[in-house]
Amino acid sequence: MSILHNLKKIDLKLLAEELGETVPDNAKIFEIKELIENSDLFKTDKEFVRGVVKSIVEDRTTKEFNNQSALEIEKIKLAQLEKEIELQRLKNQSLPGERTSAPLTVENLIKSIKTLTIPVPEKPEALYLFFTSLEKAFATKEVPNGLQAEILINLLGVKANIVLTHATEEELSDYEKRKEIFLAEFQPTPRECLSNFKIAQRLSNESHMQFASRLTATFEYYCQVREIKKDFKRLCDLIVADKLYETLDFKTKGYIGVREGKTWFSPTELGRECDLFFSSRGKSLSEINNSKLRNRSNEPQVINQPPEASKGESFRRNKNQNIKPERICFVCGAKGEYFHFAKTCPRRFEKNKNERQVSNHFVASGISTKYKSIPRNKLEFVDILVGGKKIKISQRFRK
Repeated sequence: MSILHNLKKIDLKLLAEELGETVPDNAKIFEIKELIENSDLFKTDKEFVRGVVKSIVEDRTTKEFNNQSALEIEKIKLAQLEKEIELQRLKNQSLPGERTSAPLTVENLIKSIKTLTIPVPEKPEALYLFFTSLEKAFATKEVPNGLQAEILINLLGVKANIVLTHATEEELSDYEKRKEIFLAEFQPTPRECLSNFKIAQRLSNESHMQFASRLTATFEYYCQVREIKKDFKRLCDLIVADKLYETLDFKTKGYIGVREGKTWFSPTELGRECDLFFSSRGKSLSEINNSKLRNRSNEPQVINQPPEASKGESFRRNKNQNIKPERICFVCGAKGEYFHFAKTCPRRFEKNKNERQVSNHFVASGISTKYKSIPRNKLEFVDILVGGKKIKISQRFRK
């Protein structure tokens, strides 16, 4: 399959520029592909081209996912704000003694609550906003506890099947139990919430205030899942426990995940569990998880490079802004006055330098031998007579 298969036009343009080609503004997709395939680097170093393609596609898909998630959350926040304004308007209009005497039925309440509540979000990260909005509407309309569970089922629609399937008769009449069952099925795990918070980045069409609001909402939801409840000491313990968890190796993380279940260990409890796991498995405490350090040591370094330059940063274009983002070499991370294309990067060949040394090597089926160099002696031949004919044989066979 071709390296350029299934690439979008923007991907092809970026790839062509990385290879040092100039792409006309009105160029068609097939024209850009021909331009790339005729370039010298594409013909001579396809492994390098494949690496550039992978970097471009990963960067684009990550940005598309972040854009979609941020847009969904912003829509939900806007809907929540509109519902809160409506709630406040109803409170201002409703004075004691002036309440209407409309019949209190489930149908009337459902219509009223739907007006004051945001729709059920598709993204699980925004479910807490839905339940916050719903519970505010319950308080405003003074919905009896016995009807809250019934209204929740009607609002959930098709997703309510999960609740109805797994709930008992007692749980079906309890709003909190129904909510718990629904969240257990759809909400992300606490580890996923923390990961979403850590990898979040400001989008190109997002202001810093909007980004700060999104970060705050994400972290508040994580604290809500962990049941922090504005306890500063508990919050500090959670941050330290998360840091300790990140330093663990894969097997220890799996063990801790099973032991934690739906709750989480404090730093002291987590340390005790890890020590017990090490002693039960006969592992030495001198074994330190240095995977991150090893990965970092393998990354190429650039001399006289600003310290903030990062290999993972991107220089992709932004269609919604006229300012062109700063370009970065995807091989070594150089940017600014040190920027250069990946094809001219001085560190480009260092990664595969040893693999390309094929002199003095025996190669079988594309796999090199264990040793880098195997000494070889030239065969020595001697003449012998066999049946009156003169032939040459090796000295080794003669012995």
